[in-house]
Amino acid sequence: MSDTEVELATKWEPSTRVVEAIAEAEGVDPIALDPPLNAVIDLDALDELFSPAGGVPRPSGRVEFEYDDYDVVVESDGAVTVEPKDAPSP
Repeated sequence: MSDTEVELATKWEPSTRVVEAIAEAEGVDPIALDPPLNAVIDLDALDELFSPAGGVPRPSGRVEFEYDDYDVVVESDGAVTVEPKDAPSP
C-alpha cells in the first residue's frame, strides 16, 4: 500500500483532510470509517491547532497520531500523510 497525501487547498480544515486521507487509504466512504475519527482524536482541537491566531497564520507545526492500522501526520503547510503502521521508515 502506498502513502496517501492530501495537499493544501485554499482554506483547509485538518480534520476534514485527515478523514478524506484515511478513507482513501481504506478505500471506503469517509462516513464509513470505523472507528469514527472523533473516537481517536479531538477534531475541534486538531482544527484549532492549525487555525490562524488573531488573523496571523500559525508558524510551523506538526501533529502525529495513530488511527487503527495507520500512522497519521498533519503538517501546518496542509500536508496530511497516512501510512500503514508496518511501513518502513524513510
